[in-house]
Amino acid sequence: MDITDVGWEHKPPEYETGDYWFDGKFFVTQGVQDALSKEEILLIYAHIINLVQQKEGLDYLHVFLQKEKEYKLFFIDQVTRESLQSGEQPSEHNYSTLMFDHEY
Repeated sequence: MDITDVGWEHKPPEYETGDYWFDGKFFVTQGVQDALSKEEILLIYAHIINLVQQKEGLDYLHVFLQKEKEYKLFFIDQVTRESLQSGEQPSEHNYSTLMFDHEY
């Protein structure tokens, strides 16, 4: 099963490459939890993790659209892998958030 099976579209990111790995804690806002099924949330998360592995890093911001319900989601990672490995950023800053655009 894929995100398209539940009506979601992943918009092309502004930058095709990056050093964001979406491998820290995963947060989902209450608004998204209330509106989406657990299956949709997990499919979006799995979609990004698969892309990260394929491309060996991504841009920090990914946008998902669900046209039927007119939903727009932002999936945002906070820190680059390099900044974590160098010690520039502490591990507690390593998290990503799935949120509605209006929650940003």
